[in-house]
Amino acid sequence: MTPANIQKLKLLDPKGKSGTIQSVVLRNDLHSQSYENTLYWLLKVVLMEKECLEKENRKYIKALKANGLYTNELILQEE
Repeated sequence: MTPANIQKLKLLDPKGKSGTIQSVVLRNDLHSQSYENTLYWLLKVVLMEKECLEKENRKYIKALKANGLYTNELILQEE
């Protein structure tokens, strides 16, 4: 991977808060990795993380609705 490609990856997480991206950009052998394969891996992991968050969110919504706490007033306050 070229230094320009590595810089592009680092720009995805400028504050260094994403463990997923940091696990890639902090690798010692990053220069020998394929940019395309690295992006593919990142996309796969991000999609898996998204799926887990959506599943967890559905559970929270179900629990809130069961207790009468999921109301339009609360939803509209967030916008």
